[in-house]
Amino acid sequence: AAVALVHGAAGEHEYSDACVAEPVVVALRERVEATADDTLRQDEAHVVLTLEDGRVLKYHVEHAVGSVKRPMSDGDLEAKFFGLAKNILGRSQAERVIGLCWSVAELDDVSAVSRASVPE
Repeated sequence: AAVALVHGAAGEHEYSDACVAEPVVVALRERVEATADDTLRQDEAHVVLTLEDGRVLKYHVEHAVGSVKRPMSDGDLEAKFFGLAKNILGRSQAERVIGLCWSVAELDDVSAVSRASVPE
């Protein structure tokens, strides 16, 4: 939770050792308390932030992105793929792979996707 609050995201990069060890993340993590609520669905959350000035901010996530009730959009899928693949394949190769994935129904040989996914 602290990483997501600091970086505005909670992807692969944000959970690297470098990100989770940042002093601002460590300080915030020490102030975060997570509690289980058996009345919530698996894809639901309530977030409550109490600021130093006493203000309380509340946010309800009815269904998490990627759940059955809130599936990822094509843009969400591409962003997640690029976030995971860009440091391994590079942007250009990752774009080729995603292009092949989006056109897989038209491919003569679906193994082109796996061949294109091998780091150059």
